[in-house]
Amino acid sequence: MERYFGSYQKIEPSSKKEGALLLSADNIIGDSYEIIFDGDLAWAKNRFGARVGHFTIDFSRQLRVLNARGWKFIALLSLVAFTQ
Repeated sequence: MERYFGSYQKIEPSSKKEGALLLSADNIIGDSYEIIFDGDLAWAKNRFGARVGHFTIDFSRQLRVLNARGWKFIALLSLVAFTQ
């Protein structure tokens, strides 16, 4: 039996350079992203291999647990908004 789960999560670019990537043609609403783990954080990596941002530490931990259970992940870009 296949199971699917989805939620909206915020990703934080670690620099203004990563933030600028989200405004480029390399990252279009609807694009899918690979979820990778580095240290304590889970990162969204676009189809060109660039990290565009990381998830919160709490959500990253949840993803690690599900990854250990064999779950497969993708992230879909649904909104880009900046506060600065």
